[in-house]
Amino acid sequence: MLVETTLPGGWSGSEVLTWIRLAAGRASCVHRSKVHSTYAWDGEVCDENEWFVRMKVSPSRLNELMTAITEHHPYDVPMILTYPSAASDAYSGWVEASTIDE
Repeated sequence: MLVETTLPGGWSGSEVLTWIRLAAGRASCVHRSKVHSTYAWDGEVCDENEWFVRMKVSPSRLNELMTAITEHHPYDVPMILTYPSAASDAYSGWVEASTIDE
């Protein structure tokens, strides 16, 4: 499974890494990068820098990851998107085996 969210653009790389280890520690792999987001909020169009975070997680750990993201996310209404994904047997096995138990 792929799970995506965004974090405040004002956060430092170390703050993002701390959040990833806290909230996304259930994922096998996490990519993070800076993005520029334009979105509607409270009747206004906002245009801000954010961190984009994409996580890989086995289906068996998805609910646990979603709960952790929700509990630790700094936004009132965080973007949390999930996608089923196809992967090679070897990669899928790695994702399943490499998730760290908290």
